[in-house]
Formats: sequence, structure tokens, C-alpha cells
Amino acid sequence: MKRAELLNLGCGSTYDKSWINIDFASHDSNIIKYDLRKGIPRQDNSCDVVYHSHILEHFSKTDGASFIRECYRVLKPGGIIRIAVPDLEGITREYLTQLENCLANNAESEQKYHWIKMELIDQMVRNSPGGEMLKYIQNEFSNNKEYLRKRCGLEIDKIYSNVQNANQNVQNIPKTSLKQHIKNLLDFSYWKEAILRFILKEEYLLLTTGRFRFSGEIHQWMYDEYSLGLELKKAGFSNVKKQKVDTSLIEKWNSYDLDALNGQTRKPDSLYIEAVKLI
Repeated sequence: MKRAELLNLGCGSTYDKSWINIDFASHDSNIIKYDLRKGIPRQDNSCDVVYHSHILEHFSKTDGASFIRECYRVLKPGGIIRIAVPDLEGITREYLTQLENCLANNAESEQKYHWIKMELIDQMVRNSPGGEMLKYIQNEFSNNKEYLRKRCGLEIDKIYSNVQNANQNVQNIPKTSLKQHIKNLLDFSYWKEAILRFILKEEYLLLTTGRFRFSGEIHQWMYDEYSLGLELKKAGFSNVKKQKVDTSLIEKWNSYDLDALNGQTRKPDSLYIEAVKLI
């Protein structure tokens, strides 16, 4: 019996070896490197399941719709799509709750309010890596860690650990050697940037900001249950249904540890939607 073809798109470091794992970058032999903005490198009607988590929001609204159509193309009739995205409705409702608490002079809600406001807008408006959320984690993690863990799940401790390691590495950076200076001077990219800074002057900031905005880090759109369901139906999907982290039409879903690990949700702010390609 032929093994089911299970596709995990934009997987990052979260994958199962029994799946076909594809991401924009790969540092692992189990992950295929491919630019998903160019489509999905699979044949028509070839996959039983397509899954992607927290990738759709990084596409523009138009490109996101095209990406969903690509998912439809590669699925077999009867195939299942599962999408996880930040839940716009859930984040907005939590923001309003914490705002109302602050307006009622509830001092305990202040840190929660600051975080949930950033969670709502920072990844759409930031112009530098990490944005205001990273600064908050660097400075306020210990003051609000239980709420951050509730909002961000397993991801927040990983981010905080990375921040701590980065700070330690900055403190231990050795002085640049003469050999490294010479190597830098022979590097074309070094001179390219120097020339661009000289020519563009103040407008060089616009160039670096534009590079970042197109780097893939920011959120270009957000979805709730209704809007994501509409996009799936427009692409041709049927049986659109909101799921929980541990419920799915996908056989043996919880054994793959993709949305949760050891009973802990990876990204609690997620909306989980599944649909079926009937034709």
C-alpha cells in the first residue's frame, strides 16, 4: 500500500520525518529548500495532506489567496488542508479585555495590555528585526512571563533563550583582526553597501527599511475564522471547519507533534482551520 504523501510547508524547525517538509531555507537534510512564493514544487493531485503553520500571514492578501489555490492544486480529491495562523479575532478580543481592565484602573493588567497591543500590530508595522516585541522580551520577560507563556506557548522560552544567548555572544565578540579587516575590504558586498550609503545618503535608510519589509519577517495580512474560510471556499475547498490544536481530520494527527509537543501548544494564539478538496 502506497504511503500517504503529507506536505508540511514553511516548516521551520518543526517537522516530522514521515512528511515532506519544505521551507524557504534549510539547515537540515529532512527539509527541502524552496521559495514558496514561486508555488509548491509538487505535481497536480499528488498530495493527501497539506499543512502549514504561521506562514500564510507573511504573504500579502493577494499572494495568500494564490498560495491557497496552489495548495488546492497539489491535493488529491479527498485531500485535507490544515492551516494555522494568528487568530485575529482571538487577539482582538484579548486586547479589548486588557484595555477595559486598564481603563478600570486594574494595575495588574498593564503589562498584559502592553504585550497584547504589540501582539496585534507589531509584526505588521515593524521596520527592524524583532520589533517592539523583541525589546519587550529583552526587558520585561521576568515581569510578565506567565502571561507571555499563556499567549505564546513553547515559543516564548525559545525566543527568550535566543535573546540571552545573543546578549552573551555580543559581550564575548573578539576584536576584529587585521586579517578580517583585509577580508572585509576585499568583499564586494562591503563596497557595494559603502557606495550605496554614499550615493543615497539619508535615503539609504529607505533602502534598508524596504529590504527588511520584503524579507519575510513581517505579517502582511491577518485572518479570522470567517475570512480564512471565505478564502478556502473561493479556492474550491469544501467542508471548511475550525479545529482545536488536538483535533483534526488528518489520521494520527497528534502523533506528529506539529501544533503541540508533549501536550503543550506550540502557538496558543493560533486559529486552526481545515477543509477538504472534494473534486
